[in-house]
Amino acid sequence: MTIDLISLRLIALYCAALAGTGVIWGYYALLVEPKAYMLFVVSLALTASNGWNVYRKWQYSLFFVFILHFLLFLFLILLSHPFLVFRFIASRL
Repeated sequence: MTIDLISLRLIALYCAALAGTGVIWGYYALLVEPKAYMLFVVSLALTASNGWNVYRKWQYSLFFVFILHFLLFLFLILLSHPFLVFRFIASRL
């Protein structure tokens, strides 16, 4: 299974909620006395990993939308200028 298929299965809202939770607990870990540095490190890791998953999902969605727009653009060119497309293909033979 490739990375792109795995990123399809990520639920961005859950990952964003976990990243937000990491930020909140990281702030709390540095607020209380005595300082809970291990809690801060774990919260930082939680924020980083889930923030990265949200970023991956966002990048994959942008790539998918780009491919769809590109295919639609090619289809519209084919519909509006079939003679030009035929001439281009015939010149390559």
